[in-house]
Formats: sequence, structure tokens, C-alpha cells
Amino acid sequence: MAAPNTGLATEPSDLGYDPGWTLRPMVPEEAAVLRRHLANPPRPARAGSFSTAFASIAVAVVIGAAAYEGLVANALLRLAFAVIGLAIASAVILLTRVLRLDREAAQPFLDQREAIARALSEGEVEVASFEATGAVRLEDPSEPDCPGFLLQIAEEQILFVQESPFRWTFLRQITGQRRFPCTDFDLVRTPDLGLTLAIHPQGPPLPSARTRAIVSEAEYRPRDGEILSGRLESLDRHLRQWKNEQAESERSDE
Repeated sequence: MAAPNTGLATEPSDLGYDPGWTLRPMVPEEAAVLRRHLANPPRPARAGSFSTAFASIAVAVVIGAAAYEGLVANALLRLAFAVIGLAIASAVILLTRVLRLDREAAQPFLDQREAIARALSEGEVEVASFEATGAVRLEDPSEPDCPGFLLQIAEEQILFVQESPFRWTFLRQITGQRRFPCTDFDLVRTPDLGLTLAIHPQGPPLPSARTRAIVSEAEYRPRDGEILSGRLESLDRHLRQWKNEQAESERSDE
């Protein structure tokens, strides 16, 4: 099996499938989607952790100051002061980790800004038509608000499309209207970044898609727009295989 096409870095034709992308001018609705993406950066996902860290520091400082008043003659207060100092140190470590994690969560958005601005400046999008014979809804517990679908678009090719919480709601709209997943659809994306801007259903809906959840870190998490080699009937095995191939690819790049 060919390695997963991660992040659209590899042309789909390298996997034996080329949907035939064509360029056309960007319409105002598509440009508005990208402007919203630039104007709405992701909110900190761990605001509760921030509050906990700050509260821990504040409480530790107040109690520590009170304990210090009687520190001279009381061994128990000396012990209490040591414990409070440890609490302060723990709170600072927690806050440092939270800051780092929030920077990591926002980094994909920051990396996309330049490419999105360039797409707006050039004013073009890529469009391709797909035919699908089956679909599986893929749920990721780490991204509960991001619906995603794996679609069988050729004998051994699977397309993954997913909605981002930082972008738009086109996928939720057409699935809510029971128009997607469907047998025929057009997919619109930015040329170099591969961000899906819209899906336009053209054919009748497919039979109800079964739902499959990512159940462990040993299973691969596809990215929006990826075309992967495989069959939906063997999805459980493929998710583990794709994860192994991803790890091998990362090791070979080191």
C-alpha cells in the first residue's frame, strides 16, 4: 500500500488517482470564508487550566504570607511554608506547560495565514469532481466539533474531508440537510494550501454512513483533503496501517 498523502504534500496521482483539479476565479462567498479564517484566530483551548494555575499561585502567595508571620518559632508553620512553596512551584510549572500547549494548538492556524493571504491575493481556487460509492463518518474524540467523512472515490482510493472549528460550517450544513455524503460532488479548495472551502453535492445521497470513532493513539488521524489507499471495508486495519506508515515516514525524515 502506498503511504498516506499527508497534508496534500504528495500529488494524488502518485497514489494512482488524479481527480483532475482545474483552476477558476474565486467567487465572493469563497473569499469571505478565507477572510473569516484570518479574522477569527482559535481561542485558547485551555482557559480552565489558565484559571486553575493563576488561582493556585494567588492562594499559595496569600497563605504563604500568612504563614510567614509565625514562621520564627513554630515548626509546623515552617513545614506549612515549605508545602506552600512547593504549591507555588507546581502552579508555575503548570502555567508554563499550559502556555506551551496553547502555542502548539494555535501554530497550525499561524502557519496558514501567509498561504491564505496569498490565495486571497491571487483570487483563484481549485475545483474537482468526485464520485463516491460509500462513506464512513469518522469521529475523533479530541475534535468532537469537527465532523469528518471517509469516502470511497475509486477502487482503492479513499478521500477524507473534515470541517475545522476555526474555519466554517459547510459540512455541517450539507450533512444536516441530508445532502451529503452523496454519490457525486464538487470539492473546492485553495490551490497550494489544500484548504477545503466548499463541497457542492451533485448526486443523490449515499445510504446512511456508519460511524467509526478513533479509539486509540495507534490509529491514524487523516487530514482534511487527504487521498489514501485502501477500502472502507478494511478501515479498521487501514487505520493501524496508516499510523505505522506515518511513523516510518517520520523516522526516515529524521
